[in-house]
Amino acid sequence: MNETQHRLERCGMYKKILVPVDGSEASLQAVDKCLELLKDETASKVVILTVTGLPLQLRAYEEEKGEAYSQMKALLIKDARDLLDETEKRFANCPVPVETKLIWGELPYAIVQEAREGEYDLIIIGSRGLGGVNNLILGSVGLHVVQRAPCTVLVTRQRGQ
Repeated sequence: MNETQHRLERCGMYKKILVPVDGSEASLQAVDKCLELLKDETASKVVILTVTGLPLQLRAYEEEKGEAYSQMKALLIKDARDLLDETEKRFANCPVPVETKLIWGELPYAIVQEAREGEYDLIIIGSRGLGGVNNLILGSVGLHVVQRAPCTVLVTRQRGQ
C-alpha cells in the first residue's frame, strides 16, 4: 500500500469521487489513480465527468443556433459520450458504483459547479489536459479547480513531469 492509499484508508472520508476526463494522457492517469485508490478505499460512488462545448474560436456563433451549430453540437456530444463509454470500461472490475455524466458548458467552471452541486468529497484530475499553451506546469483547468473546488483535489502528475 502506498502512502496516498494509507492516508485515504485512515481518513475514510472520500465517499463520492469526481474524475473529469478529456481524453488526454493526464486525464487517463487520473482514472488510473482513481482505480488504484479504489482498491482499498470505501467510496460509495465514482462519477466520470466530461465537459464539452464550442471551442473558444466558435463561441461567437453560438447565438445563431442554426443548422451548422446543431450539427457541431451533436458531433461534440457524440465524441464526449464515446469518451465516457471508453473510460467507463476501465472501471469494469471496480467494486464501487460508477456513473458517467456529460455537461455542455465551459471548462473549468463546469467541473467546480458539478463538484459543488454534487457534494463530492474528492476530485481526481490530471495536471495537464488538452488545453494547449495555457497549460504550463499545472494547467489552467487544474489550477482553477484546485483554487475553487469545495472539496479536496488530488492532482496526478503526467508521466515524465
